[in-house]
Order: sequence, then C-alpha cells, then structure tokens
Amino acid sequence: MNYSELQSALGETGAFSPAEQWHGLLCGLLCSGRPVSAALLQQLMVENAGLDQEPAGSCIPVFEALMRETGMRLSEGQFDFALLLPDDDESLPRRTQALGDWCESFLFGLSAGGLSNETELTAEVDEFIADLAEISRVEFNNETASDEDEIQFSELVEYVRLGVLLINDEFNPVDGPRRVEH
Repeated sequence: MNYSELQSALGETGAFSPAEQWHGLLCGLLCSGRPVSAALLQQLMVENAGLDQEPAGSCIPVFEALMRETGMRLSEGQFDFALLLPDDDESLPRRTQALGDWCESFLFGLSAGGLSNETELTAEVDEFIADLAEISRVEFNNETASDEDEIQFSELVEYVRLGVLLINDEFNPVDGPRRVEH
C-alpha cells in the first residue's frame, strides 16, 4: 500500500487526519509490542478523528491490509520498511510537515501501546525518542527548496526509518512473535 492509496481510503470516510498520521500511529503501536487489531485502529479513529463508528468501520479492510504489510516490513528489517509520506512531487514544506506529523503520531502510538516514562529504554532508544519529539515540531519556512534541503530531508527520513527499526528490534525481538491480531 502506498501513501495515496491510504489517503484515498481515509478520505472516503471523511477522516481529517492524513495518511502519514495513521501510518505513524500504526507503526508506533506495532513497535510498542502491544497487540494491534483493525478494531483498535477503528476505535482510535472514532476517538481522535471525530468519526462515527460506521465510516470508521469502512476503513477496517484498509487497516487490516496496512497492518499486515507494515508488520511484515517491520519484522523483515532494513530494506523493506518505509515511512508512508507524500511523494517527492509534493513540495518540500508539505513533505517536511508530513514527516513531523508522522513522528508525532508514532510517539502517540508508542504511548498508546504502553510506553511510558517508567519504561526502561536503552540510551540509544531514549535518545532517538527525544529526537523524534524534536522532529515532530519541524517546520520548513522557505517557499523554495534547494538541492541541499532535499538531501537533508532524505537523510532525516532515513534516520527516522532506521530509528523506528531500532525501536521495533528493542520491543519485538526477531525471535519473538509478531503480534498483529485479525
């Protein structure tokens, strides 16, 4: 599933939260080690996107497909996992905002999955979570983007991607089962 497919499916429900927020939330939940189901995502959609049960319920098949695919890509590691963000044909300010929103939603997903201030974390994971909090507040104030801006953005996306894999490895060891409910 790509960004535009998820965005289109969410748009049909009237959800005002963009695809990057839902993918970030799902990734945070999956990385937390909490069992995740389409019903849980539907519940979060009702509570946080202001939707009624019926339109949110229409997203269940989409969420199930996204959960399977994302869970598989996270467990397979480095090469298959990617953040669902707007395509490169979108403006850099838009993609930068989307990355910030993805990170904020990922942190919310970790929290909803049970991560708290009392959770023992490695220093590396703790530092990455602090970085995500900073990235979630990112802004791009220029109207035009230089080649250097594009390179820095790509490097930042890669840093986030690898950090998410680090967190996933921390809370979902490879030898442990993937906890996606159907």
